[in-house]
Amino acid sequence: MHLNHFAPSFRTPALLMALAASAAAPAALAQTVAVPDAPETGYTLSLGALGVYTPSYEGARSSRARVFPSIVAATSGGGFISGRLDAGWNFSKDDALDYGVIVAPALPQEEKDDPALRGMGDIGWRATAGAFVTWRPNRMMSLRTAVRYGMGRERDGATVAAAAGIGYPIGPGRFVSASLGALWANQSYKQSYFGVTPEQAARTGYRVYAPSAGLVDTRLTLSSFGGITREWGYFINLTASRLQGDAKDGPLVLERTQTSALVGLNYRFR
Repeated sequence: MHLNHFAPSFRTPALLMALAASAAAPAALAQTVAVPDAPETGYTLSLGALGVYTPSYEGARSSRARVFPSIVAATSGGGFISGRLDAGWNFSKDDALDYGVIVAPALPQEEKDDPALRGMGDIGWRATAGAFVTWRPNRMMSLRTAVRYGMGRERDGATVAAAAGIGYPIGPGRFVSASLGALWANQSYKQSYFGVTPEQAARTGYRVYAPSAGLVDTRLTLSSFGGITREWGYFINLTASRLQGDAKDGPLVLERTQTSALVGLNYRFR
């Protein structure tokens, strides 16, 4: 059911909420996946920008502002681009269920990002691949999970993200929402972003630290989103996350509770 000229890019308000929540994630890449609604024929396209204020790295005390392009596109066959340049294919034709594959760039983590990273070495851009499932029991709720592989120093880091959200209308085509989520990662991912090898310890003075696979964080996201005009749409959100397990105990972690904010604008061309 389409809500207005802007909202039809997504099947429900729950999917707009997913886009806002995933785009503001402070990790190297968005966690869950927001799938735009496939048109009956041809394609849809919205372009814009996301202003994101996030910690300099996972566990940092400092934060930084960045701007990302926002591209939301979908084809009648199931292909889509969404969030921070997630590109994927949705195999489902069911309005209540999405499942498919995804590829996306993972953001770099570089020594220049924060003084605490000096001597740790850079982690460059990474190409990741994965799969996702989203189920919407009704128009205002969503349950989402996504598996991704390819991030980290050795390009063999893997994550499993899960989130549940609910939205509420505050006006024609405008909504507020809340989402709860969690992130699990394998040992390679946690070593890359939270661990310290003997070589890194010799350069930095940090103690050697080797976290194991397990829970990385839990998070709460509050969002507002919807249409401004028939062509323009917006997202605003605030996210608070808490590092968990041995991720929170690494020597690089200066703040266990992380906050981030996002403001986004998109213009729908078709």
